[in-house]
Amino acid sequence: MARKNLILLLLILIIVFIGFNLYSLFQRESPKDISFSDFRSSIGPALTFITVFLSYRAEIKKEKHNNTSI
Repeated sequence: MARKNLILLLLILIIVFIGFNLYSLFQRESPKDISFSDFRSSIGPALTFITVFLSYRAEIKKEKHNNTSI
């Protein structure tokens, strides 16, 4: 249970980090000012989010399996 909560906290922190990282992009006046290089610093955290999310789902499935086998 503690591991699941830790992973959930990590997911929330990653989402907040990505939000702060992309906030400056949404403040630009026209979409033409945005290029791919603006997103490069968010690709790593986005991939990390996907990995942590999959770990969270695996923990939920493991917890459900343990609860049904008892």
